[in-house]
Amino acid sequence: MKTYLISILVLLSTSLNAEGLPSQWYFGEETKSNNEKSSDPYDIDKSLESLHDAQTHALKKVDSEKSGWYLAGMKTILGLTLKGKLGIKSWGGKKAIELNWKKRDSKKGLEETENNVDTFNFSEYKSSEDALTEIEPFISSLVESGKVNDEKSLRNNLRSKINEFYQVAKGAESAAPQAYRPHKIRLDLTVGADGSVNGLFVKVGGDIRLRFEWSRKNFYQKESETLKSKITKQTEKLLNGLASEIGKAIEEEPAAKTLKLKEFKVGVGVSVSGSVGVAKVSASIVPQVYFKKVTLLEKAEEVSVEEIPFLTDDKSNELKFVSSTRIRKGFKKSIRFAEYFQKKFNKKKYRKSKWAVHTIKPSYTFDLSGDVGVVSLKGLATFELAYVNNKF
Repeated sequence: MKTYLISILVLLSTSLNAEGLPSQWYFGEETKSNNEKSSDPYDIDKSLESLHDAQTHALKKVDSEKSGWYLAGMKTILGLTLKGKLGIKSWGGKKAIELNWKKRDSKKGLEETENNVDTFNFSEYKSSEDALTEIEPFISSLVESGKVNDEKSLRNNLRSKINEFYQVAKGAESAAPQAYRPHKIRLDLTVGADGSVNGLFVKVGGDIRLRFEWSRKNFYQKESETLKSKITKQTEKLLNGLASEIGKAIEEEPAAKTLKLKEFKVGVGVSVSGSVGVAKVSASIVPQVYFKKVTLLEKAEEVSVEEIPFLTDDKSNELKFVSSTRIRKGFKKSIRFAEYFQKKFNKKKYRKSKWAVHTIKPSYTFDLSGDVGVVSLKGLATFELAYVNNKF
């Protein structure tokens, strides 16, 4: 099995040369000053065709091995340079597009699993103090094992993050009933020996990892306005606005009819002073809010917002506001890009292949002018949309 997995990587790394993505789909630091000729659509088609052929050939080869193991699926991660060159992302930087492959006749695909992560479910806690009580054995085990040598710092840092996450979760919990609603929040953290708490998983042996999660229950929980904190109120308003705009964009954009949006993910940042906005910061600790389409058990509420706040500096109270009209246009553009990319892998000549792209996950960044583009390797991803192949 290992031999074939290595052969897949070799095939992919040698078969997809970085080709130019049409400039309307991205922007970067060098875009405006870049005088290169526009990318030839034929070149990107040819490059993606090579990727498809190499990937399906390698998957077929692995699948034919009778070893007692079976291959459920595979991910292909593509990165985008500032000049719009698209290619296999080997290490570092932000992903532009994730492709999840699986067999057409298989009900099972590649599952997201994190077996070595201590997870704390905030859906079960009635207060942040409940969460602190639940996490106490985790803290004690780290101190007793000697992995953390500053217990006071660890407690203070975790208390701060728990309080903040709980307030964000309460905002999602009381978000208005709409076609698209926040159904999950996730915050991945690492703990340092000095008791520091960071938001990036450093995937090397010995790192201390934990995860905060919240998931929606089957009923609508509306909390009294007088009991809501500043963070909870701002989170609720932000998520209501985003859900409204993505819903309207899907209704209005013709390209959406050929796509099936599985999930929509956005980073929600909280500044030290409690300001909440779409995260456009380099800070590592940013909860990820997941939206999906739901069947409402209660009457839908009409939500109207004029602006969406963006947090560009997590250490200040300053928010940048982008009009909801521009946000909706940005979502529409992201939908058109997903359709553009889906068509590349849904060509008629690929229909008989046993393996195919099942899910496409493009990552985007918002310019504060309201424009949107596929994120580059050095960019800051603002949101990600996961689309299921409607011709799988």
